[in-house]
Amino acid sequence: MGSCCIAALAGGERVLLALSRILITVPSLSREFGGPIVKALGLAAALRTIGHPVTVIGVGSAPGCQGLPQLAQFHSTPVPARLNSLAKSVRAAEVIHILGLRDPVGTAGAWLARRARVPYLIEPCGMHRRRLRSLGLKAVFDRLVAARIVAGASLIVTTSKLEAAELEEDGVRPERIRRRPNGIDAEGLLPLPPRGALRRMLKFPPEAPIVLSLARITEGKGLIDFARALARLSGIWGIVAGPDAGDGTLARLLAERASLNLTERLAVLPDGLWGSDRAQAFADADAFCLASATESFGNAALEAAAVGLPVVISEAYGAADWLEPKGTRVVPYGNVNLLAEAIRDVVESANVRQASEAAAPRIRDALSWNAVARRQHEIYEELLAPR
Repeated sequence: MGSCCIAALAGGERVLLALSRILITVPSLSREFGGPIVKALGLAAALRTIGHPVTVIGVGSAPGCQGLPQLAQFHSTPVPARLNSLAKSVRAAEVIHILGLRDPVGTAGAWLARRARVPYLIEPCGMHRRRLRSLGLKAVFDRLVAARIVAGASLIVTTSKLEAAELEEDGVRPERIRRRPNGIDAEGLLPLPPRGALRRMLKFPPEAPIVLSLARITEGKGLIDFARALARLSGIWGIVAGPDAGDGTLARLLAERASLNLTERLAVLPDGLWGSDRAQAFADADAFCLASATESFGNAALEAAAVGLPVVISEAYGAADWLEPKGTRVVPYGNVNLLAEAIRDVVESANVRQASEAAAPRIRDALSWNAVARRQHEIYEELLAPR
């Protein structure tokens, strides 16, 4: 094992054991890939503050990460050209933390870890259950490869009760499952900029209520239902910001927008919103909506809640436990009428907005990356204790 230390502070408080050589694998280092790389970067930075040297590796490039060259791409998942540096990093690691499932980097990382006898844990990021496209291919891969990878993992990390329940239903023993939420980078958003810049860019009325939806533009995110709900709500504007997953959903959304005569009231930004642009979107929005078919956690709605916005989510939203009930409306996936009613409610109710603003500091504290890293440290410590 790497260097470690335990110290006692005044009052008997225990300083956590500092472990070394943690390797986190992600399918892609591109921010457009979505949740895994955002999670990897936030978790790695916070783990380093409590004494863990952490390496993040994936296809592509990102500051402070180890990049693998890309050979090809299958759907939106990149395939690495070479794995030499991954093999070297695995042999040097004390713990392998795999974010995702079925991707080439995580799959290779797990097999290399088994060969090197390095313990690894898997965080499926909502990918354990087969959904949406290529279901037959995924079933074959799961039977031949993924089942062995999951079986060989020391622990499985989930971010919500919903995901934990699905894992148990799929045959993972509950004693192998550990829960840990995702983190929210509220410090990167607050203080929010002055309201108005995004409205002016999109040519929205200065005082028009705006509902924001941040998600990969892909099937199952409820974005076409969002457009249909907006069409029932005269006087309310909407923004959908990607990135585009490239599965045809963007074209369907734009066609639906045109057929519903929403071209002026619904802005679609397929390149996504990042950094200061994301903060500006939260500043200009009056509510947030993401009524997905399923979300193992769903960071974007938590980000919105962390800056004080009321949110509308579906019943299949994993992180609902962290949201303020009085500032949240939950609807069945696919019910456009109820979705429209919920959006109108959160936009028009002063009580909902006040409850959301009051709950924001609690959400920021509970889901800070530092708090999440301490929980993740406990999981690593448990995994390595027998060694």
